[in-house]
Amino acid sequence: MSEPLTTGQQKVFEDLLKQIQQARQKALQQVNTTLIDLYWSVGKTLTSGERITPSHTPCLIRSEDEINAETGHRIFIHFQGVKTGA
Repeated sequence: MSEPLTTGQQKVFEDLLKQIQQARQKALQQVNTTLIDLYWSVGKTLTSGERITPSHTPCLIRSEDEINAETGHRIFIHFQGVKTGA
């Protein structure tokens, strides 16, 4: 069994834990900001071009599946009441 930490060691340990938690929080905030920027950009792209109708859904599903395969993540795209993805 290891010996208990001294007061100084405990303070260093707690400081390290706090730094790790702050870095994780900062990373999560940055990821969220980046994803929000992406979703706005996707929405702007979808609404600025030709109108997409439900008859175009199979085309979008293939594109979405390709994106999912490339990124390794499942995404969902919503527009004009049509939801692609599962």
